[in-house]
Order: sequence, then structure tokens, then C-alpha cells
Amino acid sequence: MKQTFQRFTCLLALLVFNLSLFAQNDEGKKNEKPINQYKNEIALDFQNAFRNLVNGFSDDDYNSEAIATSLIFRRRIGEKKFISVNEKKALRLQLGGTFSIPISSEEIYDSTLTGTSNLFNIKESRTDVYSYIGIEWQRQFDKLQVYYGLDSGVRYYKDLDVPTVISSTSGQVNYWREINYRSISIPLIGFAGVKYYFHPRFSLSYELSLGTAISFIKNRQDRFEPGIEGPAEREFNYRRTGISGNSSYLRYFNVSYYF
Repeated sequence: MKQTFQRFTCLLALLVFNLSLFAQNDEGKKNEKPINQYKNEIALDFQNAFRNLVNGFSDDDYNSEAIATSLIFRRRIGEKKFISVNEKKALRLQLGGTFSIPISSEEIYDSTLTGTSNLFNIKESRTDVYSYIGIEWQRQFDKLQVYYGLDSGVRYYKDLDVPTVISSTSGQVNYWREINYRSISIPLIGFAGVKYYFHPRFSLSYELSLGTAISFIKNRQDRFEPGIEGPAEREFNYRRTGISGNSSYLRYFNVSYYF
């Protein structure tokens, strides 16, 4: 009888202990912040670094794309007009770009380009900056979110190339050219993406896009050769307006923080 009572007491104590742990765990879940309940989101884009990691780094990609990034800010709107707690709407603002600035350049022998064994040197610099504003619709499935929307804004691109041919015997400049290309674009971009919340305050997202843009382009090219007196000869200087379309299977690969 005494042993039976001791066993019963031990089982009861074990049951009470397990129930207390379950209650604490259940209370923790109740106090846990639900997924996608914060109004503000700030995201950093790593798509260029991810793309270069997958495809491998080349010299050109490393200079012009590896340091590229975008900063995206989202704020949910229409909180009083939800169709359901899983359907939300957000405004988004994006700032970003790429740049490549030459620090040094190497002179190489190139007989095919000039017909003689001369030194060839090219200095290139590129700037590509943009600012977009858009709206997106979100559909939540527990920790997974599907979203889509539209972006528009302005994009500025500049490409400056200065190839130079130097005599391998005298060291004098035989020829140089300056190519100055600039464009301002106004795009309209449709996008869709998938987002995974690995924490109530953090997520990973993948986004693709399809868009069109109207661009205002200015292109100027100057040339210098021995025997030409005065300023460099201007080969051409033109402006044009064009419409283009583009698609991207990897527009953004974002890490987001919510607050």
C-alpha cells in the first residue's frame, strides 16, 4: 500500500510538472508577436552579390556589380480596411544603384587594334542610381507571403570611357577618345515575389519583374590625334528619346527587418 501511494505521488508530481511546462509554453506562444504584424519594414538587397556568387566573379562584374545594392522601405497602409488579417497592402520606397570608378589601369601591347605594337590603355567609369516608389499587395500563408505590385520613379545612368593609344617607342599619346553616354529613364515595373519569415522581425524574399521605360539619352564622342590643332575633334553629339522593355528573373534578393 505504501509503495502504491509513493508511485501515485510520483506520477501525480510528474503530471503536474508536465502540465506546468505545457502551460508556460502555451503562454509563450500567446505572447509571441504574430507574423507580419509590424507596420514598417526595411530591406537590403543582395541580388548582385548572390548572382556573382552563383555565376563566379569576373573582373568587369567585380568592379561594376559586386558592390551594387538597394535599400527598400515598406510601410503597411489601410489598416482599418483589411479584407482579412492575411491580406495587406503596403507602400514602398527604393533607393539604390551601382558604380565603378577606376583606381588604376594597366597598359597593354595591342598590335591588332592599332596596326603597330603600341600601348593601349582604357579608363572606364560607370554610375547607375535610381529612386522608385510603388505599391504592393500581400497575401500571408503562415510564415510564407506572396506579394505583387507596381513601381515607378527615375533612373540616371552615366558611362564614361577614355581609350588611349601610346607609342611604345616615344611614349607619346598617338590617339585618345572620350565617349560620354548619359541617360535618364522613367520606368513602369510590375513585380511579384515570395517572402519567408524565419523570425517575426526577419525575413528573406525573392522578387522578379517585368517592365518598360521611356529614356532620354545623350551621347557625345570626342577624338584627339597628332596633327589636329586646337581642341579635340568632336565626332558626334546626339540626343534621342526611346522606349524599352526588360525582364528580370532575379530583381531582388532581400533580407528584411520589421519594426
